[in-house]
Amino acid sequence: MSEMLSMPPAVRRARGLMWVQTALCVLGLLAMLALIGMTGARAGSAGGLLVIFLFGVAQTGALGWLAAALEDPRPWVKWTCIGVESILAALRIPSVLSGDIPALIAVALALVVIGSLTGREARQWFG
Repeated sequence: MSEMLSMPPAVRRARGLMWVQTALCVLGLLAMLALIGMTGARAGSAGGLLVIFLFGVAQTGALGWLAAALEDPRPWVKWTCIGVESILAALRIPSVLSGDIPALIAVALALVVIGSLTGREARQWFG
């Protein structure tokens, strides 16, 4: 508990936003399950959705695990979070360019997390 009290605001913000991302991913997975259920009769489209669903499961798990790991002020946690957020943001750029608002929100959240983890407060927290 004492570590939570000493966690700087920038790291708390990054952690909170990563939990928000995780929650949004869970909602997306639930919507994807509904789509897979609706297209179950069409095996070809359901197979493609299943691959996307599995990527979403991996993304959700990684974001949740890393959000929890931010309590630990080891540098590998910070750099892993920055790396994962960078990859997820980069993967959404084509969708953002085509006008996808949820993708724009996802990229904005990732950029705020990255910014929060690269500032002075985070550097002090992670050593």
